[in-house]
Amino acid sequence: DISLAVLTADCCPIFIYDSDINFICCLHAGWKGCLLNIVGSALEQIQTIQSNVNKIFAIIGPCLNKANFEVNTDLKEQFVIKNSNYDKFFTNMKKTKKTLFDMRGLIQFQFNKNLVNNVYHINFDTYENENLFFSHRRSTHDKTLPTGRMINIIGFKNNI
Repeated sequence: DISLAVLTADCCPIFIYDSDINFICCLHAGWKGCLLNIVGSALEQIQTIQSNVNKIFAIIGPCLNKANFEVNTDLKEQFVIKNSNYDKFFTNMKKTKKTLFDMRGLIQFQFNKNLVNNVYHINFDTYENENLFFSHRRSTHDKTLPTGRMINIIGFKNNI
C-alpha cells in the first residue's frame, strides 16, 4: 500500500493514476508549475515506464478559479512567449488593468495536448469556499495571514 500527498492553499493539486501499471502521481501546480508545464513533464516521465495514455486518469482538484486569479499582464506575456496557445487562458480586465488567469483550463489543455482525455475536475474555488478550503489569496486580501494548507492525498492499495 502507498499514499502520496501534496499541500495546497490556492495552487492546484493534480492526481494521475494508471491502473494497468499500478502507478499514482501527485503534482502541485501554481502559475509557475503551469508555465513550466509540470503536467507535460510528469506525463513524459510516466511514458518511460510503459504507460498507455488511454489508461491514464487525472483529477484536477480544488484551486483558485479564473474569477479570483488576478495576475499582472507581464505574467501573461511570459506564458504567451512560451506558447501562443496559452493566450486564451487569460482575460484582460479593462477597469482594473489586471488579467484573470484560467489555471484550471490551462491544466486541462496541457492534459489534452498530451492526449490524456480521462480528466476529471473537483470544481471548487478555494477563494470562494471559505468554509471548505484555505486560500492564501483570500487570507492576503482579508489580512488574516498566515493561512493553513489542505493536504491532498492519493493512495493505492495492493491486492492481497
